[in-house]
Amino acid sequence: MSTIISLLVPSALFLLLILTTEARAGEIEIIRDSYGVPHIFAETPFDGSLGLGYAQAEDNLDVVLRYVMESRACGAQVVGNRRNIEQDFLFRTFRLPEINKALYEQMTAAERAHSDGFAEGINLFIQQHPDRKPDWFDRMTGLDAVSVIKAYQFRQQWADAMKDLGGVAQTSREIDQAGGDDGGASNMWCVGPARSRDGEVMLLSDPHLPWSGPAKWYESHVTIGDRWVYGAGFFAFAGVGIGFTQDVAWGGTNSGSDMADVYRESLKPGNPNQYLYEGQWRDITTRIVEIDVLGRGKVKRTTRHTHHGPIISEDTSKNVAYAARLASLETMNLARISHPYFNAKTIHDLYRADSGGDFHKGHRVMIDRQGNIGYIFHACTHERDDSLNWRQPIDGTTSATEWGARISQDSLPHMFNPPSGLIQNCNNNPYTNTPDSPILPKDFPRHLSSNSTVLKPNQRAFRAMELLGTLDRISFDDMVRISMDVKCLTADPYLNVILKSYEELPDRLNGNSDAKQAIDIFSKWDKMATVDNRALPILTTFAEVAGNRTPGHRPSAKQVAATFEKALELMEKRWGSVSIPWGDIHVIQRGNQLLPAPGAGSTRSTTPFTTLYMTGTSKMIDNRWPADRGSSWMMLVKYHRGSVEAKTILPWGNSPDPKSPHYADQASLFSRRQYKKALLTREEIVADAKSRITLTR
Repeated sequence: MSTIISLLVPSALFLLLILTTEARAGEIEIIRDSYGVPHIFAETPFDGSLGLGYAQAEDNLDVVLRYVMESRACGAQVVGNRRNIEQDFLFRTFRLPEINKALYEQMTAAERAHSDGFAEGINLFIQQHPDRKPDWFDRMTGLDAVSVIKAYQFRQQWADAMKDLGGVAQTSREIDQAGGDDGGASNMWCVGPARSRDGEVMLLSDPHLPWSGPAKWYESHVTIGDRWVYGAGFFAFAGVGIGFTQDVAWGGTNSGSDMADVYRESLKPGNPNQYLYEGQWRDITTRIVEIDVLGRGKVKRTTRHTHHGPIISEDTSKNVAYAARLASLETMNLARISHPYFNAKTIHDLYRADSGGDFHKGHRVMIDRQGNIGYIFHACTHERDDSLNWRQPIDGTTSATEWGARISQDSLPHMFNPPSGLIQNCNNNPYTNTPDSPILPKDFPRHLSSNSTVLKPNQRAFRAMELLGTLDRISFDDMVRISMDVKCLTADPYLNVILKSYEELPDRLNGNSDAKQAIDIFSKWDKMATVDNRALPILTTFAEVAGNRTPGHRPSAKQVAATFEKALELMEKRWGSVSIPWGDIHVIQRGNQLLPAPGAGSTRSTTPFTTLYMTGTSKMIDNRWPADRGSSWMMLVKYHRGSVEAKTILPWGNSPDPKSPHYADQASLFSRRQYKKALLTREEIVADAKSRITLTR
């Protein structure tokens, strides 16, 4: 039986609703299916977003409100730790509160409806559950919804600046990773009618991110009138980041595009308050930045700025300072995208929606029900001198290093319906996404990405193309199978160095039964990270003892063998054997569930062996490696003869609340490398309904 809840709207807001559109008044129905996915039915974008906000508050209110406070640069008011203090100062140093206010005010009423409605959904839940409201929170606004997404973008831009400060190379920004920063790593590919078995068009999206924290996905389905969107977004986001409608589907992966630069400023000897530019000394400007810290009150700092941006590091003894400039910080507003994406009918509509310059970085693969497939390379970047190395601090004394105009989307890599009939991207550069790619490095600035046109066997992109490319006709079942592939792509360096050492030192195997057994296990291994394989426990322990990498100093065979034998001794100590099934010690652990975890992590994981279906781990607990990152929300979509079919899976469940029945209810499917069906029609949703509420106003 539905529960009818009355929405008490403050009179000023009620007047605003009447003045803007009469269609906002109505009912919002939230139906939860057996996996806790909220299916929201409404008549206007404001109401649909209100339902999404309300559902998120039901599932994770405290975290949503903390993210809102952080995006306001007020995180230290909630928890006064060093991390929040530094982040608050950083956000205010770059004027994020002022920038976000301006961006929100520039949005159209249709664009703001999604942000405003989401905020009111949060507020409604708080109003109905006052005991859940923390003392440090007042109410959410549409501006907050904009600020949350801007904070996400900013963190990635800031990470780029930090990489530039350290001189991190371009190629290292495109290697496998499972959540090293907010962007993380991902797989995605799509297949057009010419390559599919029955003329369907299909898409996979598999973002590799941490399974908890700010990047934990929340699955939802919102129907507004006769249109709907199904997908997943982060908590406190007023929309989905990856998803599909009855007409279009899209996925995303992170890229190595550079959204920030660090300028090396020359300070005047004897007067560090001036810096050199074009042969003249300019004054460094200062600002007083103030934040509130729990238990301490007001805390102030003086920030220093050149015309390039805030100074983020300096050494006055060497007369040098470093200033950071972040691309399009004042103009990017990803919150604007929800409205045009929801209404898009073709991939060309998605392309036009992206042309506003609100996406900061990444790759986009997309399909539509008409059978089109496409790719977009997103990069918030400017024209720059390609003779310079922009991946390290750049000379700030000359106008020659100033940015030119922002590069438009039409001038960035993109393609529609390539002759191959398929597109993949697994964080590889835009020139290696399809066989005989029409996107060529010579046509684009060098600083956009690495310029290789050849994939390597240890890349996920190579494996995806290998599996897709060998099939003349690809079925939906093939898409499922390939998405769950667990071949270890980066195990060979570990295997080779071990096997070679014993080839050079065969006498070390005499009387060493553990080493003999381990070598025998290697000889029979098919390189698959299945739960019953016994090679990965050995390799993972070896990597642990060796420092989680094949030693770069080219150790001698004797050194390798000694390290390997120490790893085998550690296995005997931990588990009493060197022959252990992978699934016994590499696990999915959530609540009272303990399940075997197939797959492995990225090269940055404790299990650095890189599989398409990724299950990385960060640390050992009780002699097990519990997976906590990798394939974080997998989505498969198919359009065929006017219909749409989709499958999705989360590694744990849709709720982060240990008391919820949806805290770990998908873990067993994920452990078996299986999807669940995405319910799309009202009839099947109602048939599977576990709860229903109706909000009225």
